[in-house]
Amino acid sequence: MQIGGQVECNFPQITPIFTGKLSGKEVIAIDVPIQRNGKVVYVLSASFLCTQINQLLLKQNFPPEWIAVIYDSTGVIAARTLNPEQSIGKKVAPTLLDWLDGPEEFFGEGRTLEGKQSVAAMHRSKLTGYSVAVSVPAETLLAPLRGGLVLNILAIGASLLVGTFVAWYFSQTLRKSIRILERATQGIASGASNIVLPEGGIPELQRLSLRFKNMFIALKESKEINQQYLTQLELAATHDSLTGLANRLLINDRIEQAVHSAQRCGRWTAVVLLDLDHFKVVNDTLTHIVGDALLVEVANRLKSQVRQADTVGRFGGDEFVIVLTDIQTNEDAMQLVSKLMRIISQPYEISARRLTISASIGVTLAPRDGTKAIELIKNADIAMYRAKDAGRAAVEFFSVEMHDRVQRRLEMEADLRRAIQQNEFVVYYQPRCDLNTGKIIGAEALIRWRHPTMGLVSPAEFIPLAEETGLINPIGEWVLQSACETAHRWHDMGYSDILVSVNVAARQLQSNQLRDVVAKCLATSRLTPSLLELELTESDVMKDPGAALKVLQEIKALGVRISLDDFGTGYSSLSYLKRFPVDCLKIDRSFIRDITIDPEDAAIAQMIVALGHNLKQTVVAEGVETRAQLNFLKAHQCDQMQGYLFSPPVPANEFEAMLSGGKHLERAEKAEKEDGFIFRKGKGQ
Repeated sequence: MQIGGQVECNFPQITPIFTGKLSGKEVIAIDVPIQRNGKVVYVLSASFLCTQINQLLLKQNFPPEWIAVIYDSTGVIAARTLNPEQSIGKKVAPTLLDWLDGPEEFFGEGRTLEGKQSVAAMHRSKLTGYSVAVSVPAETLLAPLRGGLVLNILAIGASLLVGTFVAWYFSQTLRKSIRILERATQGIASGASNIVLPEGGIPELQRLSLRFKNMFIALKESKEINQQYLTQLELAATHDSLTGLANRLLINDRIEQAVHSAQRCGRWTAVVLLDLDHFKVVNDTLTHIVGDALLVEVANRLKSQVRQADTVGRFGGDEFVIVLTDIQTNEDAMQLVSKLMRIISQPYEISARRLTISASIGVTLAPRDGTKAIELIKNADIAMYRAKDAGRAAVEFFSVEMHDRVQRRLEMEADLRRAIQQNEFVVYYQPRCDLNTGKIIGAEALIRWRHPTMGLVSPAEFIPLAEETGLINPIGEWVLQSACETAHRWHDMGYSDILVSVNVAARQLQSNQLRDVVAKCLATSRLTPSLLELELTESDVMKDPGAALKVLQEIKALGVRISLDDFGTGYSSLSYLKRFPVDCLKIDRSFIRDITIDPEDAAIAQMIVALGHNLKQTVVAEGVETRAQLNFLKAHQCDQMQGYLFSPPVPANEFEAMLSGGKHLERAEKAEKEDGFIFRKGKGQ
């Protein structure tokens, strides 16, 4: 680094004379390198006008005829007792210039700048490179003293003058101040709360000390502000902003610490995952403000129930994590978790409302179930979802069987996604027969999965998972498209009045895209809308009757028929049933199974038939498997049936063979006393 034209070094330097940019006057600068760990980190610099140095020189009270001059290593004059205004910044007399290349001390005869003959003595400082010379006009010296005595006196005087000047000015004033500033710098670097700065001295040093003081104050204030920010950032990085509980990052660290401690002490650590039941309802109905207030209150209650060594955290949403240390048995953990369950279920007073809420809790024990935080949290999550599946407001401890079940579920989900891409699904059709004519009037489209290793998989095994993961939407659209294309083919084959019914899942009903999907499938397949019937379960429709009514009206406007499936198993409001644009009621198979031996099932079936007819709706019985069931339904004016008694679900080509073969229900005179119906194949079968 170049400072004032000098090369970097590890000790103070005095620069040659130069003209200041601001003052336009001759200046000398002193550069002091500041070191840290043996390296120069920055340089302190102080500048002095040559006129100031000249004032010091004049105070030495030389005899009037004597001329004293201070000049740098290049011979430029810094101060001169005679004619300083005309001399400063100019070169010294030629004699003195010649002496620059000689020894550090020299004396002899020469001429002054004014051209007078004189005797001069010179001393050059090894430290600064600056020289001081004193000359006396020759005529003023006495002849006897012209010899060595005078020269020796002059040389000694010059040396004393240089020594006095350098020692007094530079050492006593500048170096002392610089050392103080250096110590202050070291204090700042080490974080000192207070520093000592030089006082007094020349104006430049005073200004430098003032600026140094201001810099120290600014650095100190900045450090305090930075420390506040660091504290806030650390808190934000490790704690939940809403509840003040530990966040995921801190919880993971606490779990790891607790597990290590448990392994050393031969104890367990319980990782508890707590999820509030139906919390979304609170947010959706009472606003997020109430929901947030409830979360804060839950957090406070949880903190009040744990021990000092335990940790309570929040992962976000309505999920809380509690790390319980020093657990000896399952019973210890269960006792602590039961306390949490009880305190959570007590009523809350929030915004003048009295709220109650429950929680589903999963518990895993370390190191028995694992030693890594991510593994233990996953185990607790598996157990928590098991508690939800068990009806919520429950506690479940993790087990290996749960893990295996989750693994199978993940594998099934992956297989489902592959099945969609590789077209592994196929649609089967179960015939629907008219009980008055015995003819096939339509079919229900039922999906099957041709798994590459498991063979034909029933929808009961994969549809619930598809609904849970959202895969039901693309799967349902594929079934609808396939069924519409197949029904149109039947129309082209001459069976123009055969309808096809397709099941609609709850997620499809709630997606707000069902109407558009149905319209697209009808358009691309060119199927007459009245030959398509959508089946929705009673329970799915009643989850949100208002929204369901709007969707059903949109679909009905397309000309599509609507059927209410599994009727009687839900909790339909008769007022909604009257308003729903439903064409068909399907009696659930659970009522058909014992219809001939259970008076209650028989009464329910009769009631559904009567209700449907009064609302001008077709009534279909599902799951008919015996002739006795068939006879009962016929006797009580049920309109249609489907079930294994006539045919199980079959591939499309087999259903088409039934149509072309004329398979139907027919009253048989010979069998009338027994069952009233037989199954007969048409000619050619």
